Amino acid sequence: MPSKTNKVTLQDVADLAGVSLKTASNVKNEWPYVSDQVRARVKSAMETLGYRPSHIARSLATGKSDTIGVIVPDISNPFFSSAFRGCEDTLSAQGYSAYLCNIDEDVEKEKYYINLLVEQGVDGLLLWGSQLEAEEIEKVLTNAVPTVSIDGVAESGPANLSLIQVENYQGARQAVAHLIEKGYRTVAHIAGTRQRLPARQRLAAYRDVLAENAIDYRPELVVEAWPSIGGGYFAGLELLENQKPDAVFCYNDLTAIGLLTVAEERGLVVPDDLAIVGFDDILPAALVSPMLTTVSINQYELGCFAANQVLSQIASPSQASRQLAFPAELVIRESSQKQRFSIEERRALLKKIASSPSANLTARKKS
Repeated sequence: MPSKTNKVTLQDVADLAGVSLKTASNVKNEWPYVSDQVRARVKSAMETLGYRPSHIARSLATGKSDTIGVIVPDISNPFFSSAFRGCEDTLSAQGYSAYLCNIDEDVEKEKYYINLLVEQGVDGLLLWGSQLEAEEIEKVLTNAVPTVSIDGVAESGPANLSLIQVENYQGARQAVAHLIEKGYRTVAHIAGTRQRLPARQRLAAYRDVLAENAIDYRPELVVEAWPSIGGGYFAGLELLENQKPDAVFCYNDLTAIGLLTVAEERGLVVPDDLAIVGFDDILPAALVSPMLTTVSINQYELGCFAANQVLSQIASPSQASRQLAFPAELVIRESSQKQRFSIEERRALLKKIASSPSANLTARKKS
């Protein structure tokens, strides 16, 4: 028996079970051609000794770590929390573990974590909202780790890099067109930070729809904000201090919720005095009052979609890189139209949201 200060080895297990080291290894690796009696004896020895298999040793033996690195801009944003749950559920179902890294929208931190994860021997990478250009990604992926970039700035890349692009431009077009169709003419925009591709795409859609409707683009009606509730709040203060828009298209739901707070402080009734449309359709968008009109992205399904793509690349290393689209669709609620939901309609909507895979763990496991 090993001492309490020594690490238990597989040889210790084999000795206690009275089998060879090879047999103990076969049991550890779930080799099917071992008798039930011997398997039970070896597993009993593992339990008695408190043996824990070495993941590093297994990785060296198989050339696989069964781990995927997932890098997100801001895990406090419910969008990325829901998306990561989709990633993790999909990966764990295939025997993979996920390493989650939060970079706080910091490109240098992104580079650091990519290098760290590659050094740790991950089998694949998921980069969310990457600010790295294709040539920068290629530099850090010199050993051809299969990688999927979701809503990143790279428009192409090395053979091991696939791109998933949310339909940001199309979704933003729907949002701005909806406001104009409702009769709003002074439409402002709380924009995301310009270094992020989705922010540029949504701003471009805003400008294009204004032009198509013979509405002049006014730079003073566009305020850039950090993509958070606080960012939306302070952008809203700046916007409403100097301008009098009758509608605002917001970069995401968090900035829209921040703007709702400013509107309430100023005694503005939404949408009578100020219509607001967000983007993403995070869970709080349906919980605020009035319920937020938004461009819906199924974050959980997007996470599953991204995870399945990186698993596909791992399974087929010679697979060519792919450029894939993910849909975004306008969901009209209360913040952009004067018709309010009844209590029954509100409860039905919340019940539907609460039972969705991205919102309820029990429902996810049953699905």
